[in-house]
Amino acid sequence: MHLFRVSNLCPAPVLLWLLVTAVAEVSLQAQSATTSSSGLQTLSNLKTAFKTQINSQSLKLTDQYERALSRMESEVAESGDYEQALQIKNRRDQLQQILATDPSTGPTVLPLTPLAAKGSGISTGTDGSLAGWRLASSYAEWTLTKLVPGEYFLELDSLMSSMPSNTASTNGEPIEKALFEVFEVSLLAGAADNRRSFELNLGANKSAEYTPQRIGPMRFTRSPVTLRLVAAKSYATNIFNFKNIRLVSAPATLNEIESSPTPPTDIDVNTLRSALASALDSAYQPINKQYADRLKSLMSQFPDWQPLLENELRGIGMHKSSGSKPKDPLSLHLPKPLASLGGISGFQDLDNVTFVSHPENTGDRFRVSHEGKEFFVRLLWLRCASPSDGPTSVTSDDMFNDHFGITKEDATLFGRAALQFTSGYLSGRSFRLLARNSSDPDETLPALLFLPDIGLFHNLLIDQGLAAVVGKPGNGGTLERALQHSILDREKEARSRNPRPGAWALAPIETGEPKNP
Repeated sequence: MHLFRVSNLCPAPVLLWLLVTAVAEVSLQAQSATTSSSGLQTLSNLKTAFKTQINSQSLKLTDQYERALSRMESEVAESGDYEQALQIKNRRDQLQQILATDPSTGPTVLPLTPLAAKGSGISTGTDGSLAGWRLASSYAEWTLTKLVPGEYFLELDSLMSSMPSNTASTNGEPIEKALFEVFEVSLLAGAADNRRSFELNLGANKSAEYTPQRIGPMRFTRSPVTLRLVAAKSYATNIFNFKNIRLVSAPATLNEIESSPTPPTDIDVNTLRSALASALDSAYQPINKQYADRLKSLMSQFPDWQPLLENELRGIGMHKSSGSKPKDPLSLHLPKPLASLGGISGFQDLDNVTFVSHPENTGDRFRVSHEGKEFFVRLLWLRCASPSDGPTSVTSDDMFNDHFGITKEDATLFGRAALQFTSGYLSGRSFRLLARNSSDPDETLPALLFLPDIGLFHNLLIDQGLAAVVGKPGNGGTLERALQHSILDREKEARSRNPRPGAWALAPIETGEPKNP
């Protein structure tokens, strides 16, 4: 009615202007409300991003502080001040307890920095990223010593580009899509489930921006954890860069929180012990069966091993009847008879050995320290190429070149990769040597190197195609010949893999038999 009177008193243009003004006011009010809501959402996102950044930097600083405390603890303990070393250790434990129990820290962010990365075929780019991965044997890995068990995502920013045109033309066209893998480096149960793949796409031009990636989740049940990033195959005409690599904890779902077990008020130790023994017995049954089948197969292949293998089979039968967990005397991946003997004829057992950096080190010959003494060791039955143009051992280089059927220039590249792999993998670790009693003319000790939870280090070099297996099983003891057979089988598997790793990628198909050392 009011509008009717306005229309009668006002001319048509004035009425139209009033209507347009009213609609504009309503539109501005709606736009203002929308802008306010959008601004609040943006502010919330910024707060979340800022909190995540602060948590990440705090964890990084805490990790650096803990590393410094660890070094200080070792130095103080070596000087004999054990009381102060214990105080430093208690401080480190307090830091870990705070990070593990503080609910206000949000998602745990563990940065995987280029400085902490170890591997082969990678380098640090000008923008602080990790670059490389042109060969299938290239990889980067990080060891996380204080990882709280749980689910984590691997997050990173990636950039895939092509080689310069004058370089790419000699090797073919750039690949449009590349496949990468990330996995836990361990032979323990559950590690195989933590293998994830992700795909990268070639950037449109040189100025292409980094693309964020989120891979996972992966579930870790123990600490420490070694995480490795590898290319699924060789990409000779592409360049890859990764930065801002980090592990981010996955938030627990409501079902997981509700289903979390409530600690019992009264614990029956005998019941728990019985349940644990039953669970272990069930877990070892398929392992014992597989082991027994393997022993029976070895009896038919190697008749002279029969007495030893029969004793081993009887040991498995005694374990089944007693229902106890079989003991692993050395916690290393050694054959059980070798472990029980503590060594074999002609070898000396050296424990708590450490790697020493030296300008004369190569992939298979390097300096070590044991009980205050330093000396060179040589990996028995293996040969790596020289890492320099002036070879330290012409015989060693000839063996490597002839074994793979490659040129001296190519062999030098793999010699450098082998040296980088060995030094990166052994630095900071304690390992065990079974060294021969007699040394080489240059006082180098031939030895077998074993790492806890991994086993024979030779196998890692063989898997990467960075070492040639030389010599055939000779007249040594039964266990010595068994180890030689095992690394020969390992090399056959590496040579037949697709894509072929390391030097096998350049070697002619079906080349070379092992040469005598």
